[in-house]
Amino acid sequence: MSSATQLALIRETFPVGPLQCNCTIIGDPLTKKAIVVDPGGNPDLIMARLGKL
Repeated sequence: MSSATQLALIRETFPVGPLQCNCTIIGDPLTKKAIVVDPGGNPDLIMARLGKL
């Protein structure tokens, strides 16, 4: 696969929890595997974002 046809890494940052700290989702669009960095709260919102990505 050439670099022109590779899919970009998924990265999305959004505020969660009572302090509105930034949560980041980093994922591979091919394998659909991801990590969640600093979830801090709102698990339903995080899971919904993961489902969309």
